[in-house]
Amino acid sequence: MKIGYATWLGSTGLKQYVSTNKLNLFKNEEAASWHVCAIDGTMIHETRIFKDDSEELSDFESSFASFSGNAVLAPQNTVVASTPPFAQPTFRTKRNATGDIITVAPGADEEVQFMLASERYVSGGSLVIENAEFGDYVVAEVEDVDGVIPAPYRAALCENWPVVATYIEKEYIEVSTPGSVQTGAITVHKIQTAPLNAKITAGLYLCIHYYSVNSGLNRKLAVNYHLTKKLS
Repeated sequence: MKIGYATWLGSTGLKQYVSTNKLNLFKNEEAASWHVCAIDGTMIHETRIFKDDSEELSDFESSFASFSGNAVLAPQNTVVASTPPFAQPTFRTKRNATGDIITVAPGADEEVQFMLASERYVSGGSLVIENAEFGDYVVAEVEDVDGVIPAPYRAALCENWPVVATYIEKEYIEVSTPGSVQTGAITVHKIQTAPLNAKITAGLYLCIHYYSVNSGLNRKLAVNYHLTKKLS
């Protein structure tokens, strides 16, 4: 969803919202104006700064670099709160899993999609597979399935839109007992990306592509995700 702002400056302008919420800015130059936007969860906040508006244009050009670096404008007369007596966590664990268990036929490619309703940090997860076979493998990506990233910024932000990033290009399933040897055998394949703890914007999808070799029985697949939430 897009929210338009009439101005850049002022108490109801986009600059004030971006500053208060510590957001990054993106810009796209047009013939007569700058199209400026910030992404907050699934919301796109945007305005246009016309090149004939000297006050807004001057302020935007002088402050864009600090906002694009996620800098925070120093408020005047700020009262600094005292240090709390107890340790405050920076992150909170928010593990989750796919809603359904899917079936993968021999020789097939099935995709599992998990949409992030809120911003999360991803450090890996695990695949729980029934009847896996030697040679089965996975590819894992972050995808912009619903097109939440505005078109002018896709080239800069994505590897190959709608694929935002591929974090497993190919990884074989570590099978101890194939389903063809023991029907119903369970394989747990862990995905570990630590120390990387990737920040994923709300509205994007974590996607697992499971490729099965053309032998054995139907596989059943569920995916657990190791997620954390950054606390304010």
